[in-house]
Amino acid sequence: MDAEGRARVERAVAKNAGVALRLKHLQQADAVLREAMAAPAGVQDRDLTRRIQSDGPASAQRWRSVARAWAPLAAACLLGVLGGRLAAPPSTDGQGLASLRVDAALARALDSTPSGQTASVLGGEAEMALSFRTEAGVACRQFRLTSAHGVSDAVACRDDDAWLVRAQVAAPPVEGRFRTAGAGAGEAIDIVIDGMGAVMVLDEIEEAQAIRNSWR
Repeated sequence: MDAEGRARVERAVAKNAGVALRLKHLQQADAVLREAMAAPAGVQDRDLTRRIQSDGPASAQRWRSVARAWAPLAAACLLGVLGGRLAAPPSTDGQGLASLRVDAALARALDSTPSGQTASVLGGEAEMALSFRTEAGVACRQFRLTSAHGVSDAVACRDDDAWLVRAQVAAPPVEGRFRTAGAGAGEAIDIVIDGMGAVMVLDEIEEAQAIRNSWR
């Protein structure tokens, strides 16, 4: 990333507490991923290049199409704005985390708590990470719930005048220890967010306006 691009990222992080939170989580996950990588740098890339070249122009075109389709998502991941794409080992107690429902307290938190802030809910806390809208204009929020049952990351979206949880994964028992997307329960949030298509993350001003307008 050049100096201008880095400056834009730094300004976005400074203005949006939710972006800053997700960037912190992404940096932690990146450190874990680097520790877990077994193959020397460049080995997978060289193997992938050989396979694409051996398959000829048609295969190369497919890869270019995939790259174009995933480019916006890759940029979002760079900023950490899609969060929740990292998962921890699944819960072993079999209760609590798999049955999150949006009760009145959590609904109020989703309605009115700005990203980067927390609210008391369900005998614990809900920390709002970010807000975004889908291609269809549906408002969604990424948040972390901490309660007596444990810690979980979730995505909830508006359905008329109510919030519905679209995906939820157990968060790590030790702060900062994440697994990469696609590991265990993390696939649930991956599938849901990917299925939403292009999403628009709300900045601080847009989020404040959405809160004032009851997320309509």
